[in-house]
Amino acid sequence: MTLLEQRLDKLEDEIKKPSFRQNRGLSNEVGYYIFDYPAEDELNVRKRN
Repeated sequence: MTLLEQRLDKLEDEIKKPSFRQNRGLSNEVGYYIFDYPAEDELNVRKRN
């Protein structure tokens, strides 16, 4: 398993948490989340859907 796949697995676990979906702990601010990865991995990230 590559590092990117491990990071995507961890990201998926976080997104599935109810606290993530409800934006808890953000003081009523809109949550923005960034997942960075090398541009050459774009197609692999898209396939993950």
